[in-house]
Amino acid sequence: GLLLDSRAGLLTGGDSGAALVPGKPEQSLLLESLRFESFEMPPAGKLPPEIIADFETWIKMGAPDPRKGERKVVKETIDLEKGKQFWSFKPVQKHPVPQVADADWSHTDIDRFIRARQEQQRLTPVSVAERTTLIRRLYFDLIGLPPTPAQIDQFLNDKSPDSVARLVDELLASPHFGERWGRYWLDVARYSQSTGGGRSLLYESAWRYRNYVIDAFNRDKPFHQFIREQIAGDLLDSKDYLQQREQFIATAFLLLGPTNYEQQDKDQLQMDVIDEQIQTVGRAFMAMTLGCARCHDHKFDPIPATDYYALAGIFRSTNVLTPGNVSGWTKRSLPVPPEQQYQRDAYDQKLASLTSQQKQMQKQLKQLEQQRNSITLDDSAATLVGDWKQSTFMKDFIGEGYIHDQHQAKGKKLVKFTPKQLKSGRYDVQLAYNSAASRASRVPVTIKTAKGKHTVYVNQRVEPTDGAFASLGQFEFTGTKDEEIIVSNEGTDGYVIVDAIRFISAPAEPATKDQQQAAVTEYKATSLKIAEKKKQLK
Repeated sequence: GLLLDSRAGLLTGGDSGAALVPGKPEQSLLLESLRFESFEMPPAGKLPPEIIADFETWIKMGAPDPRKGERKVVKETIDLEKGKQFWSFKPVQKHPVPQVADADWSHTDIDRFIRARQEQQRLTPVSVAERTTLIRRLYFDLIGLPPTPAQIDQFLNDKSPDSVARLVDELLASPHFGERWGRYWLDVARYSQSTGGGRSLLYESAWRYRNYVIDAFNRDKPFHQFIREQIAGDLLDSKDYLQQREQFIATAFLLLGPTNYEQQDKDQLQMDVIDEQIQTVGRAFMAMTLGCARCHDHKFDPIPATDYYALAGIFRSTNVLTPGNVSGWTKRSLPVPPEQQYQRDAYDQKLASLTSQQKQMQKQLKQLEQQRNSITLDDSAATLVGDWKQSTFMKDFIGEGYIHDQHQAKGKKLVKFTPKQLKSGRYDVQLAYNSAASRASRVPVTIKTAKGKHTVYVNQRVEPTDGAFASLGQFEFTGTKDEEIIVSNEGTDGYVIVDAIRFISAPAEPATKDQQQAAVTEYKATSLKIAEKKKQLK
């Protein structure tokens, strides 16, 4: 309610009180707002300090105002009821078909309305187009493509009275009709294949909505049904899975907007998405700017802010966003035939069962590793320097895959393992890799301990001695944070593979022959159990 068109408006102020108190800057709401102490004006950004200081000086001077003829401030209000009387907000009324003098020109009632206005304005219709011109107009208007010479000849030689009507029907039945006219609705629906704004994310299934629109035009879907499906297709009844799928896809209309999913204020993001949906629905189906009522009653149309937020409450009840630093949007599977759904449900149940078994086996595997007194660090736990490529091409890997250097950037790539959970003691350090003729024959692996650095070279063209692992030797570790294992591709002549590093506890003193044999037997037995568990996991 703040008006600044007179001195009286300044002194009276708006809903928050007087904008200023002459001679008292610290009591003036205007100055507080300029300083961003209460309100923040202007919203686009704070004014420079020197300008704010000028306002302070002006208020201290008594806020002199050269405008004369002070008047009583009258707040202008929006008459919503009066606005509803505008013709576009009233129910559609039927009008009698006008009589025209040139009755032969008109073929339909629409023609008669047009001809009546032409006669009123004393306008004469253009002459009938030649058939060559007519066929080109029909082709370009209906499908956006020119007719071929053969199609033109066929039309020119067709002397039947319904030749034009049959050609129109033929073009309306063409799939190109939906492609030609559907694009206009796609513009209205702000169709795109990415989000725009901030980090642009891809709408990987946007093409489904595009095809839905094209099919709707080609099948002459009733417009009221077209509207309902796009606003609430997921809530509508359906006769079969095909109709349900189509209605689900239609609701992409509400999603395909320019949204900054990086917005960190998630409440603000949610309301921005809702506002974008409301604005799109208003523009697309009512040709109105409903978004104006987000901040105040609409200035031109009879839409109060209360109506806006009532509609916003409906949209807010829909689960649209997924959490995260960069948010996403909810996804759901499309309906499928009953027999396929049965197979999918059976698959999901089996997958859940196998996942549960896998977790149990992984737990048992960890226990077996502990029995063998070893620690395994997968490549996923390593720190990478340079561009290492993830792969699962060669099987029998540790964890979910392995990495390789792509046989590129030699001397610029490292893989660092830090054994943080390692207790002080002596360990046999082992590297896991898969062998092949294309592998590097001399891969440098540096073992960094409290006692110094030791570099061992591994021939990865030779199969590891212990399944997937090859021993690098035994080393003393103290369990400090500076200890690490570093695999490099410097000076290598092939692909460098890194799958995992394993530490197996080794006795500090040399064992007797019997102790060695017993340890080997126990180690092999435990290794067999681990191998069996890994086999079951796969």
